[in-house]
Amino acid sequence: MLPRCTDDLPPLQGRGRVEPADTQMREELLADPDGGDHFWLLARLDGMGNRQAVAAIARAAGVDPSQVSHAGARDRHAVVQQWFAVPKAMVENPGQLPGAGYKRQMKVLQVREGQGPVTPAAIRAMAVRVRIRDAAAADGFARAEALLAQLRQNGLPNYFGMAAMGPQGSHARWGKVVARGGRLPRSVPSGRRDRQRYVRAWQARLFNTWLAHRMRSPGLQGLLSGDLVQTQCGGPAHQRGVALVASPDEYAPRVASWEVTVLGPLFGSGMEPASGLAAELEAEVLRQSDAEPNDIAGGRRWARVRPAAASVELVGKDIVISATLPVDTFAAVLVEELVHGDRHLL
Repeated sequence: MLPRCTDDLPPLQGRGRVEPADTQMREELLADPDGGDHFWLLARLDGMGNRQAVAAIARAAGVDPSQVSHAGARDRHAVVQQWFAVPKAMVENPGQLPGAGYKRQMKVLQVREGQGPVTPAAIRAMAVRVRIRDAAAADGFARAEALLAQLRQNGLPNYFGMAAMGPQGSHARWGKVVARGGRLPRSVPSGRRDRQRYVRAWQARLFNTWLAHRMRSPGLQGLLSGDLVQTQCGGPAHQRGVALVASPDEYAPRVASWEVTVLGPLFGSGMEPASGLAAELEAEVLRQSDAEPNDIAGGRRWARVRPAAASVELVGKDIVISATLPVDTFAAVLVEELVHGDRHLL
């Protein structure tokens, strides 16, 4: 089990993620598509995986699935409104695009013309609505408000959710095998894209391992000498920067005010290195894993995120939490902070 930010508070006594409709997510664009060289499709996915959606759009467009762009895989155990794009020049019959679907689990809501492919940079935020069933009894509403207030103050740990690890964590397990130079079982797809997907899942698990260490010490708001931090977190992406922490005491007030946040390691080639105590911890995580994912691009990821526009609502016997999260945050992590579930995989 991974440490939670709200472990010191009583959880909601209810059930989250009973069915896909209990978790609803909607990508919010930074700017509306207004003409360009791609068709942009807004699709509603109901309990459907990202790869299935890509395949359905590729069939309708008559293109290879590699030509379908999006801002990242979403939780398949949810109802998601997600944007996809395909190059206009490759689509022989655009009239087929609105009919892209799969067994009533996918419906195209809009087809627009936009410039370039859909990338994470095109998405401003993710609007999330989470239903916790049978949680309204007794002091459920007060508990929900207290949990949400703590997450707003201290942050939501930016763990990767189970969706990033593959079914029952299988992609992460195979990713470790690939990273160590081992051979995959014959029953496991092993094409180049498959192997990259597995290593990315292993990269995600290593980030979760690192973040679990940080949650225990120095804490989600804590700093170590040599940390890399994102500056100007509340401003536009083009105004943000990266700084190296020489003195944790100097940066502590800026962390508390949400001006900066620690950047955790996405181990891989080209990852910007930390130094000092922060680098020692990252090296220890790699040493214990015995499998560094060098074959994919590395980077940095926020260690915590702040739910925005957060609210609590009573709906019959249920409690509904609404919030806006960064595009790469997993709604399942928010649910676990509310109900203290045990669904993360290390």
